Amino acid sequence: MKKSIVLILLIFTIGFANAEKFSKGKIIFNDGKFKTGFIESSWSRTILFKSSESAQPEKIKADDLKTVVYINDDGTTDELDRIRCYGLFNKLTDYEWLHVSERGAVTIYVIGVTMGANTTRKANFVDYYAIREGEPGAKMIASVSGGNPNSVFRNKASIYFADYPELAEKIKTKVHTYKTIMQAVREYNQWAAAKKSK
Repeated sequence: MKKSIVLILLIFTIGFANAEKFSKGKIIFNDGKFKTGFIESSWSRTILFKSSESAQPEKIKADDLKTVVYINDDGTTDELDRIRCYGLFNKLTDYEWLHVSERGAVTIYVIGVTMGANTTRKANFVDYYAIREGEPGAKMIASVSGGNPNSVFRNKASIYFADYPELAEKIKTKVHTYKTIMQAVREYNQWAAAKKSK
């Protein structure tokens, strides 16, 4: 009887270990050091990382990391940054993991939420956050939901991109709207890169 219980436990343990899914990727620590290998596909406070497919996984605290990069089979990447955001009353939130949509002088994160997912009356909310290197937190530059989604973009993005007056003016005069957010960001990043190279 004891042998059969041990065997069942062993099979269960092996099955559970094999259920862990690892993906190719890179982890970047807060100090800039990095490791490439295989990263657990889903995690919360602790990440399992393997230097090779056959290596034993090591536990790494998510708080010790700045970025997690997953490398897809086609060579594209999915990146997550651990950052803070400015929330209500302009207060910084705790650190959270946000998906990178565009990286450059200004990096953009997109947060999408669906309310009432199990009902016929769904509401989709998509918020865009922007951060420059050295800024303590990301600021919302657009919130796309019901009502007038362009008003938030026009007000917030024109202030955020005020160091590039031509772009800020395009946002104020609706040359760029919430529908062309990423185009506006790329325009800013090209301008910032050209300015830096002078």
